[in-house]
Amino acid sequence: MAPESAQTSNDTAPRPAAITAAERDTEHGKAPAAAPSMGGDDPLIADADRLRASWLRLQASFVDDPHTAVTDAADLVEHAAQTLVGALRQRQKRLRDAWDHQPGGPDTEQLRLVMQRYRALFNQICRP
Repeated sequence: MAPESAQTSNDTAPRPAAITAAERDTEHGKAPAAAPSMGGDDPLIADADRLRASWLRLQASFVDDPHTAVTDAADLVEHAAQTLVGALRQRQKRLRDAWDHQPGGPDTEQLRLVMQRYRALFNQICRP
């Protein structure tokens, strides 16, 4: 897994729209360049390592104080769930912005690239 700082910078850095790059290349007679990442392969939760470390600490505390450990586990799961929902909403917004807000609308190739990103996100969500 990549270091946490790399994940954080990827999540907070503005991401250029893949459609813009494809349009620019097409206008100049070039084949469309590989589109920049829209986060399809990025972890959905950037601080998953920190969350796992918290889980290990609270799991270890169960022996000494089971009630507090279970309370902490419930809180941690709630926090992780809220973080996941927020990350999914951001990812969906970036994908939607890549194709839905263009004057004249995207062409079929641009839509194909966005469709691939939606598929990657869907597969990431539905991973066993």
